[in-house]
Amino acid sequence: MAMTCVAKAGAAKTKVRVLALVLMLAVVDGFGFAGHAFAATVVPPHPDTGVVVVGEEAPPEASVQETAAASGGDTGAAAQGQADGQAAGQAGAAADGAQGGESAGAQGGEGAGATAADQTGAASGDAAQTGDASAQAELPVFPQIDAGADALTRADGMSGAQAALDALGAPTIYSEGAIVINADTGEVYLGKNQEKQFFPASITKLMTGLLVAENASPADIVAFSKSATTNLESGAVVLGVSEGDKISVEDCLHGLLMYSANEVANGLAEHVAGSMDAFAALMNERAAALGATGTHFANANGLNDPNHYSTPHDMARIAAAAFANDTVRSVAAARTYRFPSLLKNHLIQTLSVKHKMLIPSDANYYPDAIGGKTGYTSLAGNTLVTVAQRDGTRLVAVVMKSSSTHYADTKRLLDYGFSKAKLERAAAGVLWAQGIGGGWYYYDANGSMVTDTWILGGGNWYFVGSDGRMATDTTTPDGYYVGADGVWVD
Repeated sequence: MAMTCVAKAGAAKTKVRVLALVLMLAVVDGFGFAGHAFAATVVPPHPDTGVVVVGEEAPPEASVQETAAASGGDTGAAAQGQADGQAAGQAGAAADGAQGGESAGAQGGEGAGATAADQTGAASGDAAQTGDASAQAELPVFPQIDAGADALTRADGMSGAQAALDALGAPTIYSEGAIVINADTGEVYLGKNQEKQFFPASITKLMTGLLVAENASPADIVAFSKSATTNLESGAVVLGVSEGDKISVEDCLHGLLMYSANEVANGLAEHVAGSMDAFAALMNERAAALGATGTHFANANGLNDPNHYSTPHDMARIAAAAFANDTVRSVAAARTYRFPSLLKNHLIQTLSVKHKMLIPSDANYYPDAIGGKTGYTSLAGNTLVTVAQRDGTRLVAVVMKSSSTHYADTKRLLDYGFSKAKLERAAAGVLWAQGIGGGWYYYDANGSMVTDTWILGGGNWYFVGSDGRMATDTTTPDGYYVGADGVWVD
């Protein structure tokens, strides 16, 4: 079988269209890791049903199955039924795309593409070289990868990656409970007592923040009541909000997640649900919907209560959902924030993030971390949630019932998770895979994300940007437009 490799003519304005025959692969071995089977597919899967494309030149095309479903037809027929022979090898993509320093006391110690079949076609070398030479000289030239040819070179390195994966040793975790998961797929990379129930302390506030983000507008005004601002445990962290204060939801969310203010959590709960008890019921309902089976919330702030508990696995699920929310993620991205003046405190307070892995000057700084939440009570010990992303993969690490090893344990969890994810990709020969927020990413033979590169796959050109995500419905840095499916539109 001969493969015709079509070169993208620099920054040419004319796209060479390859008429390709998709040859069905009889056998492609798949590797299974932690319950996930990686295998090549004959008919590209819908993004909702398959997140890894092994030995495929192009990411799956949603329209193939969506069209078949709409017409009541068969998916295979939809994929192969273009009997006129035009663009049979095209495959697109569907992409959519805080707490240490709490005062001593109850919370005083807180955190301180198309298949790998050969392409055949009628595109001549002359056709591949057509284009406007002057335009090519004016635009930057990005690297280019022929995914079909790339797929054929993967086999030699896959066995070595598999051996490295098999030899990857799990680190020692000293916290009583811990876990690290893939935020998008839910894959558990490493766990320790991950289903055991512990007191969560203030990492509870991630669920509070998620519910508020889902049920209130940032511009909404929270009117604080006496019940929300009084009767807190001695030593509980507060911002000094008192009865009668009126503060926007946006300000409150920063006070909640950055400063871990307990009266703010109470006020938000009353604003969303009418009462703190009603809000706790909503928390439990939402937790169950996320698959949390070992969790029961009794309040919005995480202060000690015998009926308030969770597991590392459940808190990882909750954190993954929270960081999939644009509002929560935006608040988590803040490193400082000006909190408004209050009735009893007319000074504007500048809040600073307390999660040490987010502070560049701190010895615990972790460059890939994008957010999280600290917690501490005398019963819970140190608890910590940390979210980090690298190579198109977002991880959530949770440690519970720690005795001052929470940051070191979290670093070990994240390092191990990222290493395992990378080796899994390399061992399986993954080319395209869905990652953060459902976006599509292209990986090299070592399992590392490719950036700022044009990818030829299935007769179509795709562009992955500086963040590695496949560009969709936009103009690329070198002046080309790619459609909603990521394909370069001539």
